[in-house]
Amino acid sequence: MMTFLIFGLCYLAMTMISATMSRHQDQLLASVPAPRLVHGLRYGGWLVLAMALAPAVGTWGVSVGIAAWLGLLTFACLALAVQLTYRPRSIWRCSLALIALIALMPLAWLLPATLS
Repeated sequence: MMTFLIFGLCYLAMTMISATMSRHQDQLLASVPAPRLVHGLRYGGWLVLAMALAPAVGTWGVSVGIAAWLGLLTFACLALAVQLTYRPRSIWRCSLALIALIALMPLAWLLPATLS
């Protein structure tokens, strides 16, 4: 469960950071964004990356948590790179689905308790 959460946060963060790059703005955005939006996406992406590190360190400890975070970040970047290459318009739908799943994740911890 934590692995999926960390992967989803890394994917969202890298999507936000890639939307600030001029080469990907054509693929991801309909028009050139305002400089304030670019800065907000960039800083927000770094903030989400830091948020992804916290559950990794909390779950597996510092040394293993950082290594696992880097590994999941690598797979998230690979998934985003493949998606940018072949289906760039579907990235925002995937990001919205990940946000919804991450928001609903606390319900998954409550579900087994209510079934027993």
